[in-house]
Amino acid sequence: QAKSDFVSFVAHEMRSPLTSISGFSAMLQSQERQAASQNSAQSTLNGASTASSQRAKFLGIIHDESERLTRLINSLLDVARIEAGQPIELHHEAFAFSEACSTAIDSQRGYSSRHRIDCELPVDMPPIWADRDKVTQILINLISNAMKYSPGGQVSIRAQLVDSNSSKFVRVSVSDQGPGIAPEDQVRLFQRFGRAATPVAVGIGIGPGGKSKPTGTGLGLFLTRHFVETHGGQIGVRSELGHGATFWFTLPLTER
Repeated sequence: QAKSDFVSFVAHEMRSPLTSISGFSAMLQSQERQAASQNSAQSTLNGASTASSQRAKFLGIIHDESERLTRLINSLLDVARIEAGQPIELHHEAFAFSEACSTAIDSQRGYSSRHRIDCELPVDMPPIWADRDKVTQILINLISNAMKYSPGGQVSIRAQLVDSNSSKFVRVSVSDQGPGIAPEDQVRLFQRFGRAATPVAVGIGIGPGGKSKPTGTGLGLFLTRHFVETHGGQIGVRSELGHGATFWFTLPLTER
């Protein structure tokens, strides 16, 4: 209990300075972009253009990493609430699932130049009835894992409408072209601190047989499962070694 209280306290205390770092770096980014557009004619003198470009790049990295650390801290706080038996509050609203997809994809695209992320949704897809921030976090967690556990290639997001027993819901899948997940690892993926060992890369491919230590905190899929089930949905994984992995989940739709 003391450990849980300590983690929760530290996480709360870390959020304040991170909010400042993220906010001020975003402000500096905006000022940098404005200055670059206003002084584009003179910016090529004395290498000013290169220096300005580097500043913008470094500010972007600061902002992105502070946002990632903020998500980690929020994950720790959510786990602390779950362990304490407190429910995760959901703020339901009707919104387009494509909006959550775009936000999640944009947040992850900059972390890897070796992956391509695409999203294919039904043309007639109605709004979903869910917590926008939590749905976005579900997608971010699954896309991040797909990129982390595959050497490159396509990360595909697909959705299909399902009508079962008078209930309408959307079934979403996130697939990668990685080495797949062994059956013994699949059973513990959605548990707290449950992580799969990653195959050791050889060259640009994946080496046969070898595995490295698990990466990450082991909290992402645990929280993802909790967010999905709190919405009344289900989550699972399909994978064969050597043939990538597909994580899927369901969410309720608003009534037409």
